[in-house]
Amino acid sequence: MSALRGKMKLWLCGLVVAFAIFVHVETYSTFEGQSEHHIHTRGIDEVNVPFHSYVPGYDATAAISDDESMKDFEPFDVELEGEYFWELIYHIDNTGQNNPYHETRKVTKTVKTSYSDLTKYVFDASLKISQSMEAGGKFEIISATVKHSMDLELSASYEKVVETKTESTVTEELTREFNVGANSVGSMYRLNYKGPGVSYATGTISSNNSMDLSKVIVNCRVKRLPMLQDIRVVYTKQSIERPENVITDRYGGSPDINSKHEGDYVWLVPVWTTKASKAVTGIQIVVQNEENKNYNDLAQGAKGLYRYLKMLRDPNSHTKIKRVGLLRSSTFIYGDRQKHGWDECTQDINVDRKGDWLHLCWNTVSV
Repeated sequence: MSALRGKMKLWLCGLVVAFAIFVHVETYSTFEGQSEHHIHTRGIDEVNVPFHSYVPGYDATAAISDDESMKDFEPFDVELEGEYFWELIYHIDNTGQNNPYHETRKVTKTVKTSYSDLTKYVFDASLKISQSMEAGGKFEIISATVKHSMDLELSASYEKVVETKTESTVTEELTREFNVGANSVGSMYRLNYKGPGVSYATGTISSNNSMDLSKVIVNCRVKRLPMLQDIRVVYTKQSIERPENVITDRYGGSPDINSKHEGDYVWLVPVWTTKASKAVTGIQIVVQNEENKNYNDLAQGAKGLYRYLKMLRDPNSHTKIKRVGLLRSSTFIYGDRQKHGWDECTQDINVDRKGDWLHLCWNTVSV
């Protein structure tokens, strides 16, 4: 009976070992037979801060800069003011005339929109509400809403300028009737609007310019755009311990940099900032024979060369990294990086070792 128990213990141990091997190897299965490139992006469109790590003892706010808080990345509201005003477009002196004066004229309605002008007003207004943004920092206007306005065209103009983020001018020719009574003086005024990002010569014509015109309040929803400050290299012994905000593969491949190799699971966690002065301008992969204890090895626990990730900061560069991701394939693809939507990529992280071609790629923004 004791012999039977011993065999069962050996069988159970073998089962546990086999399962552990399967857990580590199962992430490789998605790469088998794939020739398609694997791309993942993590940047301003989907950054989630702060993240909650499954790694015991690991800083749970490592997805953002140490001197910033989640509030710095949250959208906030900025109120701007615009105004309507009357413009004299027609004056006729019909005194001394016994007949009324009548004329048909063409009036050009014009709507000009400018996203750059709107952003300037938003930046200046943010200084007054303790939401000031660092000079050179980037932000995006999510929405612009005209409060309590019955002017649908004005509201639509603000929606358009936020959606297109461009400059535009739209004109329309209208026909209007002008009448001045006999022995009378007549003036006609056009209703215009001037505000942040939008100027609007309407088609509304009136002989009365004394009507009260209240201020127009435009509410802008704004968010700061994160820029890459650093990438932290995190090691775990099990795949389930991976941090939540790792740079992953879009098509389901393993985000483990050590995938298909021995050693620890190696994850890359981006750290974001809203401050242009702290953002990196480039990324470099350094592969060498000697260990450098100032950096974390991307091939931790694997045999062979040491592989390090180095953040580049060029003080003379106005180009910062706004999006970062992996480009992984079973075939050589470095020359195709722009075809896949990337501005720049590192050299192959897996150079001189077997496995996929693996690059860290990024998109940039000018500040």
